[in-house]
Amino acid sequence: MSAVHSPVLSSSESARAPLVGAPAGTRQCPAPECGRPLSPRQQACSGRCRALLSRVRRATRRQDRDRRLLRLAEQGARAFREILEALTTEDAMNATTTPASTTPR
Repeated sequence: MSAVHSPVLSSSESARAPLVGAPAGTRQCPAPECGRPLSPRQQACSGRCRALLSRVRRATRRQDRDRRLLRLAEQGARAFREILEALTTEDAMNATTTPASTTPR
């Protein structure tokens, strides 16, 4: 059996997670009307900005969901109209081709 050897790292060369963020320039808080600088691992500068960003994300998801539901409702209404139209024309065709003597009373 051959053993897989990994290089031995000294404590100064130990494996670390890569730094998050842009290496050049400072990032700014993405919250509307904020723009404060962020440290490399921060997503928002404060709890207030984090909550605002969360509300914006929820509102965006809600708008997307509403658009999808509206599109589905419009498709359903269109299909219903087509079925109703087909039934109406079929009834009209049957009424003109059925002799009066065979019509049930």
